Formats: sequence, C-alpha cells, structure tokens
Amino acid sequence: MKKSLIVLGICGVLIALIFIFKTDDEIKFYEEFDLNINDQESLISDLEDKNFNQEISASISDKQISIYHENKEYSLMLEEDLFYVSLAPYVKQTHGCYTHSLTGCQGELIDKDFIVKIHDEEGNLLEEKIINSGSDGFFGLFLKKGFTYTIIVEYEDLNTSYDIKANTDQTCYTGGQLA
Repeated sequence: MKKSLIVLGICGVLIALIFIFKTDDEIKFYEEFDLNINDQESLISDLEDKNFNQEISASISDKQISIYHENKEYSLMLEEDLFYVSLAPYVKQTHGCYTHSLTGCQGELIDKDFIVKIHDEEGNLLEEKIINSGSDGFFGLFLKKGFTYTIIVEYEDLNTSYDIKANTDQTCYTGGQLA
C-alpha cells in the first residue's frame, strides 16, 4: 500500500512537471511572436493585422482561438459570454467561409472605413461606430452570446446587412455584398 502511494505521488509530480514545462513553452511562444494573451481583442487584432510570414496561422471558433506553429497548436478559450464574428463586406469579389482564419482570410475591401450599426432582435439600435477593415479586409465584432443581431454596414453610398445568431459556431461572414 505504501509503495502504491509513493508511485502515485511520483506520477503526480511528473505530470505536474510536464504541465509546467508545457506552460513555459507556451509562454515563450507567445513572447517570441509578441502576442498579448491577456487581452483577447488585442490578440485577435494582432493575429489579423501582423505579417507573420506564414510562420504561424490562427483561426477563431465560437469557443477558442487556435494558433498553429511548427506542428504545435496553442489554444486559448474565449470568454464564455462573448461571441466573436468577423465580417468582410464586398462589392465584386468574395469567398466562402465559416470558421474565420485570423491569418489567412482575405477580404476585398482593404483598409476601408465602414459605418456599422448593431441592432438587437427587436430592431433597437445597440451601437453605431466606424470600423476599419484593416489589412485583411475584415473587421471583427464582439457580441454578447445567445442573442440574434442584425448588423447593418454602410460604405460610401452602399450598404448591406447580416443576420447573426450569436449562439452558433459560425465566426466568418463573407456574404454581405454592398449594393
């Protein structure tokens, strides 16, 4: 019985050490690429806007941010009550997408300012702001999970709208043709 407890104790220490080293490895990875994991909005923005020369790739689901480097995956859970969507309004050209690639998706309208109006299920205006599409032609929104929103996007004299259910796993919306 005593030997079993000693063996279990040694196994527990070994598992703890493996966990500690994995954490150190992850911390070094985030530091190497100057990724701030303590601010999810900044992290997502950095992943979308920085040029990593294909050294890393990243995607975002309804539950986590996944970053890939040298056959390793680093995952960060999103805050439980927030839902992230990325939108790429277009005039002439788009692509199909469901799960947003933070480092790979490319929208048509690069570095453009859009007027974005977020409405709740009853049509009430929750927020209106100007958002820039950045170097990838996308802009992202953090929405409260579990609700349905209508997002109206205006660009110059054109507009489009998106109906978004913030309780699905779709994080990429590329179907909003501006007309």
